[in-house]
Amino acid sequence: MRKNSWSFRSKRKRKNHFFEIDKPFAHTKFRRTFYWRERPGVITKQHISYLPDQTIFPKWMKISDLFSYYDDFFADFDKNKAEEMLKRLDIVENMRLKHMSKGTQEKVQLILTMSRNANLYCLDEPIGGVDPATRDYILQTIISNYSEKCLCASFHTSDF
Repeated sequence: MRKNSWSFRSKRKRKNHFFEIDKPFAHTKFRRTFYWRERPGVITKQHISYLPDQTIFPKWMKISDLFSYYDDFFADFDKNKAEEMLKRLDIVENMRLKHMSKGTQEKVQLILTMSRNANLYCLDEPIGGVDPATRDYILQTIISNYSEKCLCASFHTSDF
């Protein structure tokens, strides 16, 4: 990485550059970045749990479908932890994403991300667009359950 690539001129580009490296479902164009002495790829993405700033799942899927998908795709996905978080938020498991509010969709996506036993959690605006009560729950979940893990998050708000 060039010495001046983290300048103050474009904060959005810096954040996008960092999170682009760690996206588990995308390829990156930055080839000089290494994670655990490995280039970004299948091996490194097994250790990284990424929460994008927008919903990435098809709207026809149910939460139970998403749990099955994550259980198949990620060996470190803890379905029991995901179901527990879902119950605490009073979200029905057989509900389709298209019938949920934007805030509920973001909660489900956060539940999926945080239910992995990853070494690095990258959260891109985890509290963007959610109500204050949900914001408190999300922050409390992150702080209480993941103090022993490496967490990188970007927030675009200063009121918490």
